[in-house]
Amino acid sequence: MSFLQKDGRILINATGVDTVKLWFFRYGKIEYEHHRNHTWIFVTGTDFDIDFLESQLDLVSDIHLERSIMHDIYGQRKGLKIHLRPSRIRDMIHAVNTIGFGRKFQMYNSGIDPILRYISTNDLEFFSIDNLRDLEPEIQSIKVVPLIHGNRVDGFTLNGTRYPLNYDSLSTLKNQMEESHIIICSNEQGGFRKILEAGSTYGIAFPPYRETPGRAYVSYNHVMYSEASLKIWGKICIPITSFIYSEAGMYGVYQVSRISSLPPETVAKITPGTAVSALEISHALKNNILIPHHKRDYEGEKSIGELFELDRGGLVLQPAPGIYENVYELDFSSMYPSIIVRYNLSPETLSKVHGKKIPGTPYFVLTVRRGFLPESLSELLGMRLFYKHIRAEHPAYEARNIALKWLLLTSFGYTGYKNAKFGKIEIHEAITSIGRWALSKSIKMAQDRGFKVIHGIVDSLWLQGDGDVASLVRDIEKETSLEITVEGHYRWVIFFPTMDGLGATNRYVGLKDDRTYKVRGIELRRSDIPPIAKRFQIEALELLKTCNTSEEILRKKMGIERLKDRYLKKLLRPDPEDLYVKLKVSKRLSDYRVNNLQRRTLLEFRRKGVELQPGQSVSVVVKPEGMEKITDDHDDGFNREYYRRILRRAFKMFDFIFSLDRTVKDLSSYDQELPQPSSQEP
Repeated sequence: MSFLQKDGRILINATGVDTVKLWFFRYGKIEYEHHRNHTWIFVTGTDFDIDFLESQLDLVSDIHLERSIMHDIYGQRKGLKIHLRPSRIRDMIHAVNTIGFGRKFQMYNSGIDPILRYISTNDLEFFSIDNLRDLEPEIQSIKVVPLIHGNRVDGFTLNGTRYPLNYDSLSTLKNQMEESHIIICSNEQGGFRKILEAGSTYGIAFPPYRETPGRAYVSYNHVMYSEASLKIWGKICIPITSFIYSEAGMYGVYQVSRISSLPPETVAKITPGTAVSALEISHALKNNILIPHHKRDYEGEKSIGELFELDRGGLVLQPAPGIYENVYELDFSSMYPSIIVRYNLSPETLSKVHGKKIPGTPYFVLTVRRGFLPESLSELLGMRLFYKHIRAEHPAYEARNIALKWLLLTSFGYTGYKNAKFGKIEIHEAITSIGRWALSKSIKMAQDRGFKVIHGIVDSLWLQGDGDVASLVRDIEKETSLEITVEGHYRWVIFFPTMDGLGATNRYVGLKDDRTYKVRGIELRRSDIPPIAKRFQIEALELLKTCNTSEEILRKKMGIERLKDRYLKKLLRPDPEDLYVKLKVSKRLSDYRVNNLQRRTLLEFRRKGVELQPGQSVSVVVKPEGMEKITDDHDDGFNREYYRRILRRAFKMFDFIFSLDRTVKDLSSYDQELPQPSSQEP
């Protein structure tokens, strides 16, 4: 039994900097322990520069200096180890940079979250389990969502039950908060803070809290907004808008906290990429490997020709638009992370001189020792594959599978991130090259076994035919050393066209053998489409659910046409809840040059006293004069023509289906040019 589980205790949280406060959960209650936190940073440079640095720092009284030899992923490093309190690290970084003119020294272990470092170096673990099938203890929690109209909070839902904002409901909320250790809440537009502030009006004292302001940021060229978050004394606060929580719930938060050595509140506020970085840092700390403050070797020199050849990304084959019957979807399980682990790709194992050749690149990979990245990601990959196979047994396993999937997805992108502690562009290029080779090889193997390749994208293949799929999967795994699974067998799949008439790689509908659908890219999947359009597509797909062939699908035309007419008539007296459109503001009001829906939304909310920030999303109803909420007795107070256009947009996918005057059998003349696999073996 692990240290954290002795006497039935589970570590569930940690706070502090120079003094760390550990939160243990035992028998339904929280117990606290306080520990002094000591740390150090390591500085390298020339012998002369290190001597000078040591002489300058000798004047500082509250630090201890030590000459030492340590290791980073490349080998030994001689330097100066500076022992100090964690709260002094930022000042020390500034001092070292000033003494070294920002260029003479390389610092290590200097920019690490103090809790992550304490947990990792003291062999601790959040939500520790002895076996991958073990479940975390049931920790009391509540979920609070404010009910906001304009800039006013009218009430809230508590664990799904609606409450007005009055003395009795606030007393209920206070009692529930006192009995719970985890508060899952929404603080959109400061809603939860306003609820807590309302307590003083009724003489109800909630626990002390502080609010961290929201902020806009850019991620993958998208403007995002992090809502203002609350920190409540003695509670673990999880924002509903948290990516990990919204995707995988509390089980997912526990899982990411466990493997990243970050407390759950921190996990709930970071991206999967940051969690992967924390996992790698934790692995380095546990193995006494130095972590660079700033990387200086994120990319080597390349010729123009090499840049064009290497920067190609994943392999994508466009499908021909149409209906296909008897289709298999094959999916490489966590392809890119698997390539890192199986092919030993890491900054210190990549070479341009010797090793095992990587196809399509000038690189070789050394296999005499395990690289840092494969070693740090192998456990994560193994856990994900394990939970993927048992996910149906318990909701916790499915949640862990989802959380781990997102971490593994971002682990690849992180290798090419300039500021990644253990990333390098060449690793990113090697991964995509092996990925292209593996998919290309799989295509050729499928064709040799009589399958028709309909579509392929990075790590997935869509095949049509009656061949031995199980045998194909085994052979692909043997040839590529990567796990591939049959993600599904479809009675039929419809690929839709793009605006230029070519097949869309990310817009399709497929009916599986169990009569469930897989849909991508259609209005049903979009967050900015009103419910009335989504309901139409849901009902229309229900009509097609009994179909087994393309001919049976085409015979449903009249039923779909009647459904269209019914939904157009619904617009005469619609349910107001069906009209809400979720709009995302991408910039400030002064930056809009066109009077579009987003600009009108900003103006409408400003008139109500609410300043929306870039990246924020709001639900509105489109009216002829602008944007505002409507009530049930104002069914004429909306822009009917706007919603009619949205409905017709939702009709288009079915218009395409019934415009087909030939079935997939007639599409056999479509001869897609397929790439041939490289003759080089990785």
